[in-house]
Amino acid sequence: VSRCWFLGNTVQENGSCGCLYAINGSTVENTLVDGTRGLCIGGGIIASGVGTTIRNCTVARNMIGTTGIFRPIATATGLDYRSSGGPTVVNCAFALNEEPTIMGPGKSAWQSDSQPVLAANSFNCAFGGGAEIVGANSIAVDDDNPLLFKDAPAGDFAITRKSPLHNAGVYDPSWMDGAADLAGNPRIDHYRRGTGLVDIGAYEAPYVPTATIMFIR
Repeated sequence: VSRCWFLGNTVQENGSCGCLYAINGSTVENTLVDGTRGLCIGGGIIASGVGTTIRNCTVARNMIGTTGIFRPIATATGLDYRSSGGPTVVNCAFALNEEPTIMGPGKSAWQSDSQPVLAANSFNCAFGGGAEIVGANSIAVDDDNPLLFKDAPAGDFAITRKSPLHNAGVYDPSWMDGAADLAGNPRIDHYRRGTGLVDIGAYEAPYVPTATIMFIR
């Protein structure tokens, strides 16, 4: 799954489900999952299985436990990580997700049956909603920060150079060179000392060259 929008989906399954179920070697990249509503575990993305990779995705404004009777076990509106096989999660933004049942906002970004496995296989991700930060070089983000996305209330999850997601990702030349982000812009359009600068999430903020000012007397 590459460069896709999943917007405003409803999940009615009364159990383990999600807008996307990535399993057994599948890859989801440069994709936005926004506005999933339902009564389940794993409202945004479920990741499981050997070789499964979730990279440079934005998972936002998903909510579960909102239809019918709230299920007390409903949680993980962003990422539901199944440790079997050790799926990889890298450069992903999980923000503005809501889980109004008893688990509370601290689990709105993710849940896992094994936090150590998730921590060992996630890199340079951004977690909002007060969730515990897991994974190397991952960061906490404030869901209320107006600079996080261009216009989240309007569904615009592109970022600017002022966003904490800008240049906070990790460069992977095996697939990023020549690739496009969700908007069709180059995933890598600037290098520093031979290393590509990459943003977290589905969108890349366009590179703006530093201007040179010359004074002539």
